[in-house]
Amino acid sequence: MKTIALLLLASVAHADVPWLESQAYGTTAVEVKAGTIDIGSIPLPPNAATESTLASRASEATAIAISTTLTSINKGIVVSTLNSTSVALGAGGVFTGTPELVTDYQEITLNLFGLPATATATIVFEFSPNGTNWDVSIPFQLSGPGTFIPLSLRNVLPYYRVRYNNGPTPLTALRLTSVLHKTGAKHLTRFLNQSIAETEPVENVRAFIGGKAPNGDFVNLPASGHHLINSSTVPLIGGGSFIGQYLDISQYSGATVSIQADASGTLFVDHSIDGITANTIKPFHVSSGTTFFVGIIPLAKFIRIRYVNNGVAQTMFQMSTIAKIYSINPLFEPLNSLLDDGSVAQLVKAVIAGKDVTDGFYRAVGLEGDRLRVVSPPPAAPPGTSLSSASIDGTQTGATDFVFVIPSGSTMTLQQLTGGAANSVSGGKVELFFDPAGTGIGMSTIEKIFCNGITIAIVLGDEFVGNGTRAIRMRRTNLSGGALDMFARWRGYVTP
Repeated sequence: MKTIALLLLASVAHADVPWLESQAYGTTAVEVKAGTIDIGSIPLPPNAATESTLASRASEATAIAISTTLTSINKGIVVSTLNSTSVALGAGGVFTGTPELVTDYQEITLNLFGLPATATATIVFEFSPNGTNWDVSIPFQLSGPGTFIPLSLRNVLPYYRVRYNNGPTPLTALRLTSVLHKTGAKHLTRFLNQSIAETEPVENVRAFIGGKAPNGDFVNLPASGHHLINSSTVPLIGGGSFIGQYLDISQYSGATVSIQADASGTLFVDHSIDGITANTIKPFHVSSGTTFFVGIIPLAKFIRIRYVNNGVAQTMFQMSTIAKIYSINPLFEPLNSLLDDGSVAQLVKAVIAGKDVTDGFYRAVGLEGDRLRVVSPPPAAPPGTSLSSASIDGTQTGATDFVFVIPSGSTMTLQQLTGGAANSVSGGKVELFFDPAGTGIGMSTIEKIFCNGITIAIVLGDEFVGNGTRAIRMRRTNLSGGALDMFARWRGYVTP
């Protein structure tokens, strides 16, 4: 509400004037709402001699600095005519507003409408201390006037202007409006299903997020960040070491450590209950010339980072530790990456399946060299053949053989060998041999299985023609000593 100071001689209340919200006389403050006021209509107090209005005393010193008319007093908003336009700009056209004194206003709202809605442009709002030097000049790149969200600006300097630089597309319509606010405008209303665009007005807010700790204390939630006292960029001499300081990790979900070095070494993560003694130490091998990453899940309240260089002096060393407030997920590696003893791994219980030589998908049940071997169930015996198998089951001490003599003139096709043993110190071994003399002399190994607490099946495809003495010999051996529960079986078929 606008206040006009009136110096009058008397001090008598008078409340019968429609456009006056309140008044007092003497040295008077008259509060006036919006409208046009004629000084001649302002009444004097009832006991003010013979005059009834201020018009007869306009020349006296009792009223000073009063215009004969007061227009547009205390309007809530005022549209700036100096920094608004409705002239459609051509390709590359520019509108530059006139410097406008805005010291009587608190905020400015910038509104925009234009067609085509996708005509690119740059809009610039500027503030100046003197109307000449535009010390604050903020540009916005627009994908079109149809994407502009009304922008509320706080007046930061006495003078304001706006510029609109149109792009290569001519406009068919443009309404650029600057609205001056005598009081600060509230934030524009947004809804939860509305996303924030690049030109959305935002505020820089500094705040703390707190919560209740397990011990009942209320604490501030820290932010993720670089932990300098557990990081280093100083190269180490041969055999040199870096020792960080214990960090209270209890308010964090974990930490990550990244290392680059031109000499190999060992990273140690010390977990401590009291921040003094390392209760659990986790070592990680770091290879030379590679980038090493590890995610740390805290095992105690404090962690500390240590690094020990090997015997070769470093010329480059970068180790960065970042405390995280969100959970640490496993690091991803390309499929062609090989794991070594220092690689970060998780204990995962899963079933591994793969494709066998017949293009069927089955569970992987054992190793073949450095690869998992996928075994399918043995196929049924072909027509005109007879299924053949042999098995040894029970407690094993030492070694036991089972011999199958191939019928003379028949072809023996082996399909599968299965071996298993109970948990023991050294486990057991199941072997399959081709025994040409049937005596155990001069045999050739077909397949062998080493097992301990597991049963493994291997697909075979070997063929042997019988002559009455040639045999298939299966041997079951206890490698642990004493008695061991073991199982061995081969399967196949005979073609007459």
